[in-house]
Amino acid sequence: MKHRLRQIVKASTLVIISSGLTISSANAEWIYKKEDKAFGETQAIAMAVGDSSVAFVSCDGDGLKISVATPEDWSDSTSSLNLLSPKIIIAIDGQKPASFDTTLNENGLHKIVAITDEEDVVREAASQISTARKRVDIGVELAGKKFYASRLSAVGAKKIKNVLATCAKKENVEEGESGEAPSKK
Repeated sequence: MKHRLRQIVKASTLVIISSGLTISSANAEWIYKKEDKAFGETQAIAMAVGDSSVAFVSCDGDGLKISVATPEDWSDSTSSLNLLSPKIIIAIDGQKPASFDTTLNENGLHKIVAITDEEDVVREAASQISTARKRVDIGVELAGKKFYASRLSAVGAKKIKNVLATCAKKENVEEGESGEAPSKK
């Protein structure tokens, strides 16, 4: 399942980067896909393409994540950028940006991707994005400077709630199997 999510991220990023497209916020509608996998696993992903990055909210066997894929090449020294306390920054409908701690990683295309997988943080960020009415500004912040900033349309942002619901259902099933009472969320 993790492999399939990586394939989706790779394919999306590859198409965007290799085609050299510049996509305006008017074309950056959020796309949602849910797929049932083997052994009862479910994968859900919502994504939007901006002019400098691709934003993802996903749920799979590894849990809930929010990520920002960039066109920037990964190098051996890139991992040291994590010492600069990277953050994913999000502004909804022109409001003051909120920032969320993240880690910079290398994706399958050897590009930089910022990934946040702390569940409470992801739920907060994803919930904020899903309330957007006009636009979502998203990017990566390093040492107080913004990089890979993209303006995304709010069209389809409510689809992120489907990803959150998929993860909530998965958690409730897992808690039921472990003998614990399902959480009330």
